[in-house]
Amino acid sequence: MNAQEMLDLIKEFSDRMFDLPHFVIAILSGDNKKYDIRAVSGCDETFLRRTEIEVDSNQLMAVLARDKKPIFISPLAQDPRFDKLRYLSIKSFLFIPFVIQDRVMVFYVLYSNEMDFLDQEKFSNFQIFFNQIAIGLQKILVV
Repeated sequence: MNAQEMLDLIKEFSDRMFDLPHFVIAILSGDNKKYDIRAVSGCDETFLRRTEIEVDSNQLMAVLARDKKPIFISPLAQDPRFDKLRYLSIKSFLFIPFVIQDRVMVFYVLYSNEMDFLDQEKFSNFQIFFNQIAIGLQKILVV
């Protein structure tokens, strides 16, 4: 399985198992200078695929990737970093980085116009699923 097939699998399972309507998956480019958006759900895929996320930029996803930590914010009003997202009616936001050899190789962003789109059980199952996916991604992405 290659990286794109793995990302497509993540997208399929996210849709089916967790009923998550809005998410974006991005992967670090071969030159390590930007994140390429590889899978989207519930948003304008054409627009997002043209969006570049420079690793060293001040773009929100790049800043979160440099922190290398998962973050869940609900409601977004509690964190000023997310001011621009509130204009899009986004109320909850989850960022999950896949850190391999001290670099964020892939990140997964979930967002919703609902405050609490993940209950504790769904969040726990989600974490287990993504820990397994991270192992698979590491085998694919580490050369």
